[in-house]
Amino acid sequence: MRNTNGDPVADTIVKAISESNPGSLRMTTSNTQGFYKIKNIPAGSDYVIKVEPLHYGKQTKIGQTAGTSVDFVLSNGGMISGFVKNSELSPIRGIFVQLSSSFLDKPLIKVTNNQGYFAFKGLSENDPGGNLITDYAISTASIDYLTEESTGHKLGDEVNLTLTSAVENVIKGKLIDSSNAMPPAKNYARVYLYEANSRLKSKVKIDANGEFEFTGLDLNINYQIKFKVLEGAMSGQRRWAGENGPEISKSNAKSYPVGSTIECQLDNLW
Repeated sequence: MRNTNGDPVADTIVKAISESNPGSLRMTTSNTQGFYKIKNIPAGSDYVIKVEPLHYGKQTKIGQTAGTSVDFVLSNGGMISGFVKNSELSPIRGIFVQLSSSFLDKPLIKVTNNQGYFAFKGLSENDPGGNLITDYAISTASIDYLTEESTGHKLGDEVNLTLTSAVENVIKGKLIDSSNAMPPAKNYARVYLYEANSRLKSKVKIDANGEFEFTGLDLNINYQIKFKVLEGAMSGQRRWAGENGPEISKSNAKSYPVGSTIECQLDNLW
């Protein structure tokens, strides 16, 4: 195992596994002469050999036969980097950034610094067949911002992402009884948020003013609202927010876009 200058590369992890025999996985490390030897592997001609150097790009060779010599010439690994900013173009610190590809064993994770910068280094430029890898994908994860994704990247690309605040994407409202009265106490009812005609997204309890709020919603989805009274004369009863008031059936529930403010009135007294 040598670099492009012909110098031996030591301390590089080498893995060998037969595609038809998952239990055949063996590992070793190259010595100071760049030599490695993996012993006691079952016979086979479908071995995948992977090298994971510290300071060079990872490489993989497929279709290798047990008992043969498999040499690697390691080149400096490439980089994909970029900046993460908010809608006002200010850098965002502490955003988790994930890099994925069909040629990575598992996604890689970085966290943006004070300048919103991230960098993935030591990446492979080509797949095991020598073809340029162009399916690197970057995505973000944060409680305070909506997920953003950018796909179809190769080494050397700068990927800049602008995130939308999750706090801005809300559905909120107020629940009152048939006499327009607020609830006798907080947590008097629970509110359920469903993706329209689909699964439960979230649930919250109303506050002492009967108010509720759901944040971090997808702008491309409409939602339906269900209430369950937890105490009082209507305890255990469920209603859906409908076009003309409370509805018993979900089929009559109204679908609300993100940004809606809903005043919902029950059909009885608390």
